[in-house]
Amino acid sequence: MRRILLLVAVLAVATWAEKEDSAESVSPVPFVEPKIPDDAILVETFQGKNLSDSGWVASKNEKYHGEFTIASGETASIPDDTGLFVPAKANHYAISRKIEPLDLEMHDLVIQYQFRYDDYPTCGGAYMKLFASPFEKLAELDNSVPYSIMFGPDRCGADAKVHFIFQHKNEKSGKLVEHHMKDPPSPASDKSTHLYTLAVFKNMTFAVYVDNQKERGGSLFEEFEPPLQAPEQILDPNDTKPADWVDKKKIKDPNATKPDDWDEDEPQLIEDPEAKKPDDWLDDEPLLIPDPQSTKPDDWDEKEDGEWVAEDIDNPKCENRGCGEWVHPMIDNPKFKGKWKAPMIDNPDYKGKWVQKTIPNPDYYKVDKAHLLPISAVGFEIWTMDAGYTFDNVLISESLDVAKAFAAETYDRVREAEKEREDRDIEEMAKKENFYDDEEGVDIEGAGDEATFEESDEDKEIYGSEFDDEELPDDEDDYSEDDYDYEGEGAEEPLNDDYDEDEEYEDAEYEDEEY
Repeated sequence: MRRILLLVAVLAVATWAEKEDSAESVSPVPFVEPKIPDDAILVETFQGKNLSDSGWVASKNEKYHGEFTIASGETASIPDDTGLFVPAKANHYAISRKIEPLDLEMHDLVIQYQFRYDDYPTCGGAYMKLFASPFEKLAELDNSVPYSIMFGPDRCGADAKVHFIFQHKNEKSGKLVEHHMKDPPSPASDKSTHLYTLAVFKNMTFAVYVDNQKERGGSLFEEFEPPLQAPEQILDPNDTKPADWVDKKKIKDPNATKPDDWDEDEPQLIEDPEAKKPDDWLDDEPLLIPDPQSTKPDDWDEKEDGEWVAEDIDNPKCENRGCGEWVHPMIDNPKFKGKWKAPMIDNPDYKGKWVQKTIPNPDYYKVDKAHLLPISAVGFEIWTMDAGYTFDNVLISESLDVAKAFAAETYDRVREAEKEREDRDIEEMAKKENFYDDEEGVDIEGAGDEATFEESDEDKEIYGSEFDDEELPDDEDDYSEDDYDYEGEGAEEPLNDDYDEDEEYEDAEYEDEEY
């Protein structure tokens, strides 16, 4: 009982300590309106807006049951900093807005946005699409609307990547072809804010940044699958392997037969007929015996701990001889042959490996330049099994410098606030660990060397005086329920335990990879 009361007292002081800490809680980091760059094509902070009058248009297609909202999310480090929020799981979402039309053959393009999970993700997309011009009927947005560029994180189980896909029109066939960045980086799966930046330059190079660090980059001609340049020759889709084509090089000898003396029943191993049990073998001695030096601990309680059994040790009598039941050792059976199989011979009908014919590619033409589709709208068209996605601080510009400056005004401030919160969480966790690890007493900052516990009159009334010199029974069974009134006034309920980073590009304007 004394230990129970001590535990109650410790928990009470722990609760008091936590309340003291919360009383000195840190004021939330205030939201600061970022400076809006004048030369940006689009800047969207989702701050102080209703979607109905924000310029963003939700799709009215019946497939998209999910409705974006403007909210901060549960894990926001700056409570007043709102973003485009995904409130419900297992839904399709689609929303878009118009932007100033941009010809990507004549201009550089930089797109950037922040993204955060409220909880650890399972399956869902968080990418942005830049829709091909013209796109006027925003309320009819669905996954069939042509896009020029798709960029951002996507995750479903172990399959996770930061997409960069662009659509390119084949000038000969007129078809749109999706080109996917090779070896895409993996997105983070934590609950911190992350910054995704894509730069596509008119010299046909690109760079992908995550949290201001370059992750991938290179040429639009070399780093995508399928390649921008289609092959001159393709496999003939009408050429198929003839039904009578024989491509087995070896066959079983049809004339071979199993020898008459081949015994398939002989085992692979047999007992060694020459082996004999050693004369000093101790049949009745076990390999392990109870340790004679082992004694039951003084505090061993058979009711709680069960019957005490001494630990086993190697039997010293078996150190230089065998003990226990002697068993014949096994050896390879000289008569063993196994299951008979016919030997293999050259196939007389073998024609060699069949190779599909190639033909000139009807869609081939020499690609001198990547003709990225012009854009006139931006949006998010996603499906997710998760809730709690927050998109924020969307920027579309023609300059990496503009994106970097805007990130300093937005993303850097958010991460600073998140790091401060993370540091506080670590510090509080360390305090709690130190509190419960103290075996001699409860050391609380500002409470002296060691906390002491005094019984209140209420405690004495409920439990009786337990901190005096009164002798207590050794066995808990000696207590009766009548000794303690747990239903008395003031009694508490019982506690339940229950890409290639070093590659440089020739274009001097974008040679600096530091972002």
